[in-house]
Amino acid sequence: MALTRPVKALTAYILSMGFGREARRVRDVRLPHAHRLHALGSCIQRSQPIGFTATWSFLEKQLGIPWRSNEFLLPAIDLLEAERATYLENAATYAEARRRQKASGLRFPRLENATARVPMRWHGDEREGATQTLTAWRRRSQSAKLSAHPHGRLILAVVDEVVRSPRSTVLDPTALQQALDSARGRVHIEGREGDGAHYRVALMLLFVLGQLYLIDNPAPIAGAPWNFTATSGTGTGHHVIRSVLAEPIGIWRTDPKEGTAELVDAATDLLVRGFDSPSLRVLAGTSPREPQAVVGPILTSTLGELGVDDLLRVSADRAGLVARLRRFLDGRLTLRELSFWAHCEIDHDGDPDCQAFVDLDDLYNDWEYAGLDVVRLEAIARREARAFLDGSRPASFDEFWPWLPAAPRRDFFAWWRTVFRRRRAD
Repeated sequence: MALTRPVKALTAYILSMGFGREARRVRDVRLPHAHRLHALGSCIQRSQPIGFTATWSFLEKQLGIPWRSNEFLLPAIDLLEAERATYLENAATYAEARRRQKASGLRFPRLENATARVPMRWHGDEREGATQTLTAWRRRSQSAKLSAHPHGRLILAVVDEVVRSPRSTVLDPTALQQALDSARGRVHIEGREGDGAHYRVALMLLFVLGQLYLIDNPAPIAGAPWNFTATSGTGTGHHVIRSVLAEPIGIWRTDPKEGTAELVDAATDLLVRGFDSPSLRVLAGTSPREPQAVVGPILTSTLGELGVDDLLRVSADRAGLVARLRRFLDGRLTLRELSFWAHCEIDHDGDPDCQAFVDLDDLYNDWEYAGLDVVRLEAIARREARAFLDGSRPASFDEFWPWLPAAPRRDFFAWWRTVFRRRRAD
């Protein structure tokens, strides 16, 4: 009981140390200038509409006054408070919209929907705020990881052009929409439990694309989708449908007994997320024990209604391999299970693009016979799996066969004799 009063006093003090308290300190002319400037920095730190550094640059450019000047403080806090008031109004509107969505059954917001904070923006002057945000981001040189992304170089070139001449830059909405769909799909697939590096790069790409959207479009409405183009085969929601259905379809096409149950679960997941079509409901209600001949027509009709029927255009070998490569990268499948499946199901007569992973089973055996580090082989396989999934280059393990010398002229007969002797000895 003795600690009750001090705890209450401390709680009240902590709660009072908010944006309003610091704003009052900025306006208090009795305080030294350094204290008032520090209070303004605290206000920016608490609100950060477009990030700390970009907010300082935005205020300085809008006012035309150096931030160290005495005349900078009052108009700067006025601008910051006006932005915060607009933000709080938008946040309250979005919160009410989310309550209605949850009551109707949509428990999770869609990734393409704008919120009061996403895309990050200066409420009231989104275009100028986005320009300052991209300028500050480019100065911090955080683009090295983004340049390795398939769409990264294009986005960086667009950002540089926007920073140089924001008023005259003409953006390509189709290319930007493709990059946006790719980033959203990667965020959905990786989540916070997947590959951390890929997840962070996708988040960075989403951040940059959000600023480019604000430069060329009106301010988004909180709770409504934001896209560079209208809904199309790669437009709103299709990246979610693909990310949910692609893996179960790949499993089902190569192992119907296991894949049917996953297809039914994926269809149910899409219904919960707010997607709907007559065939999707039928698929969600299908028994997991139905044969492939029954599930196939339902799936084909479902994909046509959802606008993603191209998921069935790739070969069954490739679809099954892609699904299992994702499971391997997520840790749901071991390297031995992956290579054994590829060797048994795809075989050497299967899809030519998948042959590297068919040969991986023999390579795994030879690494074990040679006493080499299989953990290193797994790291190599992860690298080649990512390259295969990204489409950056064909997967290849030719240089990692243990019995082949590094020189171009390889004695294949000596290699096979050595392998045969070792296996016969075992």
